[in-house]
Amino acid sequence: MWTADQRCLYAIPAAWMVSGDGRRAEPPDGTVTVTVVAIDAHDWLAHRRAIKRAMPAGTVREETSRRLWVERSEGSWQWQHVSVSEGAGVCSADIETHPGDWFPDVVRKIASSVRVAHDADRQWLTR
Repeated sequence: MWTADQRCLYAIPAAWMVSGDGRRAEPPDGTVTVTVVAIDAHDWLAHRRAIKRAMPAGTVREETSRRLWVERSEGSWQWQHVSVSEGAGVCSADIETHPGDWFPDVVRKIASSVRVAHDADRQWLTR
């Protein structure tokens, strides 16, 4: 799935509903919500620190030079945040689920698929 600005890509199950701008997706039963946005983060290290400060009770699932994935549970919901960097471009995804309806394999696949689109991806799309 592309965001309308063609800056971010992510994968979701085929049956899911997607907003017109491609930034929000969810299954028909609404148990999971995925929101993906492109941001300009000129300081990736500062962006990662800000995300971790905003989620002090979160568990860092992955942190590399290009990807941050933090998970947090609170009350009746679970929240995953994924940020992926390619230079100054960053794609950020928030995945919210209700623990009783939590599908870890689906969420893991979505979180792992988030990436910044490249020029080659856009060229393929326009053909």
